Amino acid sequence: MRIHSRRTGPNIAFNMAPLVDVVFLLIVFFIMLLNFSDVLSRKIDLPLADAAKPEQERTPAELIITIQNENSLFLGHQPLSLRQLGTALQERIQDPARTTVTLRGDENLPYQTLQLVMEQVALSGVSRIHFAAYMEPPAPLIPEAHDETAP
Repeated sequence: MRIHSRRTGPNIAFNMAPLVDVVFLLIVFFIMLLNFSDVLSRKIDLPLADAAKPEQERTPAELIITIQNENSLFLGHQPLSLRQLGTALQERIQDPARTTVTLRGDENLPYQTLQLVMEQVALSGVSRIHFAAYMEPPAPLIPEAHDETAP
């Protein structure tokens, strides 16, 4: 004769709904984080300007063009060549009178390259052009170690 034993303990089940919620929130968080890391993360050395003014609040009609060198140009996050810039500006600009373009050019950038970009912006109808510059030299990311043995 067999005796069947049944467990009378609690039935433990793994509920996936809270885990899915947490994973979804993490995905949304990282997507939002990517959107907030604007083109300002591009590595360029902005020039110093004695008469620089603090940046005003950004408007939705503001476009940022980052120029790292003669061959590296970005409209927002989109890498472009100088030839493609005019077409990309025409596609993005709805109202040229209300649009502001901010140029972020490396301090070692040849003026001729900056002039060609400004021509493309002017041909698109935009008359408000801002230049990004440092008001004072940026602090180094890693503090320099002082050698106490030096004279």
